[in-house]
Amino acid sequence: MNTWSLVPMLLVESAIPADARRALHASLLVRDARRARAARALAGRMLVAERCLTPEEAGELVGVDPGDLQPPRVPLAA
Repeated sequence: MNTWSLVPMLLVESAIPADARRALHASLLVRDARRARAARALAGRMLVAERCLTPEEAGELVGVDPGDLQPPRVPLAA
């Protein structure tokens, strides 16, 4: 199944946290594929944190690789 077909269903699912639904909605509105993938990854991270899903389950649900669900690394200032 194409995971993009799951995104509209997740937008109306009450069990999905509101912040994750907003991130998924934003992923449908942006034209840049990289930003859309980042928004879906953010939603996946929220699902892992709030619903105790594994990264593999959340990644499959929102359509990103489980490795993309790791928080972005920001270099520390010297």
